[in-house]
Amino acid sequence: MQSVENMAEVIKFVNVIIIFISLFPFAMTVDADMVICTQDFDCQTKICPFDLQPKCTILFEFLLSLCGCV
Repeated sequence: MQSVENMAEVIKFVNVIIIFISLFPFAMTVDADMVICTQDFDCQTKICPFDLQPKCTILFEFLLSLCGCV
């Protein structure tokens, strides 16, 4: 009975580790696209899909501006 409980704990631990490690690729790609700007000219390096244009978007009431596709 004790070995069955130990096996269940090991399987839970392995599952948690797999889930934790699988989050790293998503976390690395989230911040890679953020470009801080003060005007639209700063956003020229951002690549936008289709007919969208890169624009400087003000967030958090003038405390932070980020490039976005508009």
